[in-house]
Amino acid sequence: MFYSYQNFFEKAVEYMNEKNYGQAKVEFEKALSAVSIKDRKNKKEIEQNLEICRNELSKQHFQYGLNLLESDEPIDSLDEFNNAMLLSVDSEDRKKMQKKIDEVEKIIQKEKILERIQKNLETGENFLNSKEYSEAYVELKEAYEIVKNLTYMKEVKKDLETKLEEIGNYLIGSYVKKAESFIEKNKFDEAFQELEFASSIIDPFAKETISELEKLYKKVRSKVIECKLKEEDFNDKTLEKAIEKFEDATDLYYRFGFSEDNPFNPKYENKFEKIYFEARKDLATVYEKIADKYMEQDKVAIAFKFYNDSILLLEESDPVWSEISGKIEIIQKLKRS
Repeated sequence: MFYSYQNFFEKAVEYMNEKNYGQAKVEFEKALSAVSIKDRKNKKEIEQNLEICRNELSKQHFQYGLNLLESDEPIDSLDEFNNAMLLSVDSEDRKKMQKKIDEVEKIIQKEKILERIQKNLETGENFLNSKEYSEAYVELKEAYEIVKNLTYMKEVKKDLETKLEEIGNYLIGSYVKKAESFIEKNKFDEAFQELEFASSIIDPFAKETISELEKLYKKVRSKVIECKLKEEDFNDKTLEKAIEKFEDATDLYYRFGFSEDNPFNPKYENKFEKIYFEARKDLATVYEKIADKYMEQDKVAIAFKFYNDSILLLEESDPVWSEISGKIEIIQKLKRS
């Protein structure tokens, strides 16, 4: 039997009236392939009806996708949204569909990430419940490192940050308490060791204890200095005088050294520069002497701290810098042994 485009067209219209847009689309496509190229009027009518069917089918697939997404089936919903996208000829609808596709792809990606970190989360929670805080911290920190830069994981990230902050504060807090106890007993080397342990695990999560830790470092240092000045005289270069000289020189160097001339002029020189660098070196020397004294007493933690303070004040080109660097390396080897 011979079929003209008219046969297909009439059948398609019947299906469309029944809102069976899938079958209507098939029949309109048959009609379009059968119509003469020269028959522009009928061809245009078929194309218009075909467009209606495509848009209606697109809406149906989009709704199926929404229903599946609501039923927590993102992978199947993504298929439906992609089908809707392929069928739609409306630019505004396509924008809406693309937005939904992007959203579902993030959900799927999120589920994959959650699967990846699930073991860390479960193990971390188990350690927390058994009060094994160091182990819990390691597991949760590993999970955090995976999600920290993923915007679609912000809820998981926030939850991990809260837990890590609590654990971090607890862990560091325990070292801080021990350090405080040693300070009260004037056991400064032991106090420094506890603070070093705390510093080794410190990170941005332990917001409460960071400032407390810094205060304790200053407190221990001032106590050590106080005892040190009683024990030994550095003549004109006592620590107290060296610090005072350094502070005054720094103030002059930064406040007034750039005020009279143009610092961008190639011939420009800061008139307080010499005083400033002399004061830095004097203070570095005093710090080194204190560190040497504590090394003699086998108080490695305090010595290490003062060597570090000293080297930070020196230029790498200074021979003393290399000398102190060698002393620091020795202490680091002792710590590892």
